[in-house]
Amino acid sequence: AEDALKAMRKNLYNVVICDLNLPGMGGVELIGRLKSISPMVQIIVLTGTANLVTLIESLSAGAFDFFEKVQDFRNLVAPVQEALARAG
Repeated sequence: AEDALKAMRKNLYNVVICDLNLPGMGGVELIGRLKSISPMVQIIVLTGTANLVTLIESLSAGAFDFFEKVQDFRNLVAPVQEALARAG
């Protein structure tokens, strides 16, 4: 999470894909901190701990979309393309 914050301060990425279980900081906190650095960043949560609570927390913190980890990552192509379009 700290590396992601450092990278965002340096590069201001348009789209970030993050997990919720991160060393040093939870993903929901990271979402809020990334959005404070760059309000236009589109954050997609990809997690193995998906449930209604984590979905609501992530979206409330500013995540653009939320996915449970799956075997077929091709399902992420359209959401990433949409996030890039929104980030403009």
